Amino acid sequence: MAQSKVHRKLAAILSADVVGYSKLMADDEAATVDTIKQYRAAVERVINRHDGRIVNAPGDNMLAEFPSAVESVQAAVEIQRNIEGRNAELPEDRQMHFRVGLNLGDVIEEDDGTIYGDGVNIAARMEALAEEGGICISSTIHDAVEGKLDFDFEFLGERSVKNIAKPVRVYRVRGDLVEKAKKPTVGRTKKLAMVAAAGVLVIATAAVLLAPPWAERRSTSISPIAAEPPLPDKPSIAVLAFQNMGGDPGQDYFGDSVAEAVITGLTRSPYLFVIARNSSFAYKGKSVDVREIGRELGVRYVLEGSFVRLPGRARVTAQLIDATTGHHVWAEDFDVKSDDIFELIDDLTLNIAHEVDIELYTGDKSLAGSPGTKSIKAWELVLKAAEIVDNSQLEKLDLAERYCREALELDPEYAAAVVMLGWIAFNRGFFHWGEDPEAEYAKAMEYAEAALSIDETSPSAHILLTDIHRHHTLEFGKALFHANRAFSLASNDASAVLNLGNTLTWLGDPQRGLELTLRAYRMAPNLVWPLALVGNAYFVLERYEEAIAYFEECIKRAPGNPTCRRVLLMSYVELGQIEKARQQADELMKAMPEFKVDEYGTFTNDAALRERMRAALRKAGVK
Repeated sequence: MAQSKVHRKLAAILSADVVGYSKLMADDEAATVDTIKQYRAAVERVINRHDGRIVNAPGDNMLAEFPSAVESVQAAVEIQRNIEGRNAELPEDRQMHFRVGLNLGDVIEEDDGTIYGDGVNIAARMEALAEEGGICISSTIHDAVEGKLDFDFEFLGERSVKNIAKPVRVYRVRGDLVEKAKKPTVGRTKKLAMVAAAGVLVIATAAVLLAPPWAERRSTSISPIAAEPPLPDKPSIAVLAFQNMGGDPGQDYFGDSVAEAVITGLTRSPYLFVIARNSSFAYKGKSVDVREIGRELGVRYVLEGSFVRLPGRARVTAQLIDATTGHHVWAEDFDVKSDDIFELIDDLTLNIAHEVDIELYTGDKSLAGSPGTKSIKAWELVLKAAEIVDNSQLEKLDLAERYCREALELDPEYAAAVVMLGWIAFNRGFFHWGEDPEAEYAKAMEYAEAALSIDETSPSAHILLTDIHRHHTLEFGKALFHANRAFSLASNDASAVLNLGNTLTWLGDPQRGLELTLRAYRMAPNLVWPLALVGNAYFVLERYEEAIAYFEECIKRAPGNPTCRRVLLMSYVELGQIEKARQQADELMKAMPEFKVDEYGTFTNDAALRERMRAALRKAGVK
């Protein structure tokens, strides 16, 4: 039998393992396995970007090869920085720290891609010499990259290592420079494996569905309460509404919808801070410097885009900008057929994730996000309906309902269309827009449950059921269940965060409610509703001065908002500022002459709180 020819080559070898992996496994095997899978996937993406390949990855070890010594060192530095950022999201006892070793040497490669030889063995010895979170390299790597990289190396001397005849000269990549090293500029690599990362269930809409028509939602002014917020401790981004370059205003919804789908896809990642669409879309049609947007919203990256809709096609331009410098990170033009819009959204979302170095897929396929339909037309119809509901255009709810029913004719299993019908019915009931509010609430419940029978992981359906049970059935246990479920499904989405925060505020845990509503306000700083719900939490906690500050800002942005005035006047009463309270009471009764104190407060299960609010209203002169 003929022997296969031995194939030798020169390669840069990277060896890595986890420090203390056995202890982590002993403490919590399931959590450790889940974490190592996520970390390994992140490391593999870095290696691929630097033209390397994974050779083997047993247990906590990983072996990779590169055709370039420079690329291998850049990858090693980027891996350690990536791991450091991920560890910041974990409790200290669950963090994983890697050691990395590099060597440039001759290796033997078999037909299946396995490599052997001293080149591999020395890389493994370099790894063993590295400290936790550190990188050690052999002299062959050092000599190949010296003067070509933007950081230094510390010579650790000659070391005798196991199974290697001669001592090896060892260098350490300087730790302080590893932390500060800039991510290398890389071109667009092979297209990442397609995942349905750009979900189109419009759950951002749900956060503002209870906001009546007079609620201001497009002001770009930022509250002095949170002026120029600091950058989060993880990558952060605002996706702006895509500019319509085609001249047909009727196509605006398309650009908004593509941008919103990208936002939804990005919120699936726990490693990225994403501004809610209502705040990022506040800049639509305005000429604002990207650096100013970054400062106002407190984000590192801003995605801008434009589009032209043509018969059967769409041309889309997108560019990712570092808002701290104004420099372009990535830009690309797309020319796609109408049937390929979902693929375009995937491509946009994955390119952003690639450039800011985060992963979208969290391990639960239900969280990867998906359009929920294969029909582009059905998707567009639901997005048109969502635009009507989102802007509280009550007089157009019949049109929105028609859009949803047309969508269901195209795809009877489209959960987003069903849940949108539920929101339409809820709005009719809540605002008494229909002839029979009770019947509308019943329909809303039916639609929400039908949507969950199609897709139990629909955050929007769970948010809808939260509001139905809080405002109509008064089954607070069910409301809390659905609020928690929506949050578990979309914990990085402002609407789900706000929904749970507000629910907890009124159902017994206002301190946690405050934490979550403040978090949602940070994600949606241009939106009035989070501002008001933060004020509610401060009021329930009897921190009246802080509640007043938020409600006064709320009224400054939305002067016609009686809801803000209601809790504001109660806060004034609690501080003894009766005259100010009465002024707000007069404005409240002008806007809501049908308001009755004795019917107020049914949304909380705290009888003492309910009576405290009613007493304050009466003291201000409200009846």
